[in-house]
Amino acid sequence: MATEYLIANDIAAAWCASNRDEARDIVTDEMVANLGLAGRAGAVRDQLDALARLDVVDEPLVVSPNGVSQSMKTRTVEALGPDA
Repeated sequence: MATEYLIANDIAAAWCASNRDEARDIVTDEMVANLGLAGRAGAVRDQLDALARLDVVDEPLVVSPNGVSQSMKTRTVEALGPDA
């Protein structure tokens, strides 16, 4: 566990020092996979369902990257919603 905190500190320090490329290089694919969900709507819904079964998430939070249009945000939420 301590290693994860040290890595997080390294990422934060690089980012705060405006060393964006260095910060990005520290982040591994495994970190990204453990922190977020990605893929086609059906695959992401399956991942959300799996998290719900683990009882570790009270409410999912959908975050769109900067610059994404409002219509794309709306389509994303609709595609991931319970009525999709």
